[in-house]
Amino acid sequence: MISAVFFDLDGTLRDSISALRRAYFDFLAGFGCTGSDAEFDALNGPSLSEIAVRLAEAHHLSLPPPLLEQLFFAGQQRAMATGIALHEGARELLRRLKDRKIPLGLATSSPRQEVERYLWGMHLDCFQVVVCGDEVARSKPDPALYNLAVGRMGEDAACCAAVEDAPNGVIAAKQAGLRVVAVSHHTAPQILQESGADAVVSTLPEVLDALALEGS
Repeated sequence: MISAVFFDLDGTLRDSISALRRAYFDFLAGFGCTGSDAEFDALNGPSLSEIAVRLAEAHHLSLPPPLLEQLFFAGQQRAMATGIALHEGARELLRRLKDRKIPLGLATSSPRQEVERYLWGMHLDCFQVVVCGDEVARSKPDPALYNLAVGRMGEDAACCAAVEDAPNGVIAAKQAGLRVVAVSHHTAPQILQESGADAVVSTLPEVLDALALEGS
């Protein structure tokens, strides 16, 4: 029996990947650099501070990483200023898990200030534990984010599950000892399977079946 379920936010629950991709390309264009889809995909998981360091090294950016982090975050906020909706089925899935009295957690690489503002604006108050990327030294694919989240929940990782949408998230949750259901919103199912996902589904409503919770 699953004792707790942890969710990723960007790309899994909220449909933000297109906006974040646009912010990434615009950020690099501002320095006269060209990004790539492959690099963006690799940055879907690390925290903002880690992203700033990686981009500085990869593109030889002369500004200090803390300033690059601020600029990158500001660009993300502009890209998402019109509001980012939840993926179809997200709210219903959370409600059905809550109805089953399964504790819910959020493990996201996004910064806490932005996450709390989004959760408040979307009236999402179902998470007992919220852990963000600025609370750990290294974020996904490092397992620290999930280790912290599971510890705060007071559960055994082997009895918990994570719902993710990207390889870095899958790897992080698996290394922390969780069962992982991956939703192929933006990543090919084969890539998610190769990253270690225990199950891959195409939509959020399928998560209950993948966790063997449907009908329970």
